[in-house]
Amino acid sequence: MAKNNYVGLDDIGKRIWGLLEKPIRVNALCVQLSRDFEATPEQVADDVIPFLEELEREGLVNFADKQPV
Repeated sequence: MAKNNYVGLDDIGKRIWGLLEKPIRVNALCVQLSRDFEATPEQVADDVIPFLEELEREGLVNFADKQPV
């Protein structure tokens, strides 16, 4: 259950949130973001996975997988 906390998102965070509207594997999310923001999937994963873990702690997302890129 969400904790009624406010999470402010920058443009990248908004893009991630938009991609999370439907189930997506972490790997596929990182690949898509790497295309959107011209970075390697590994670079994206280094930033995205901690962000997703924070969202999970807040009860805003659930992981089905945490496979590395």
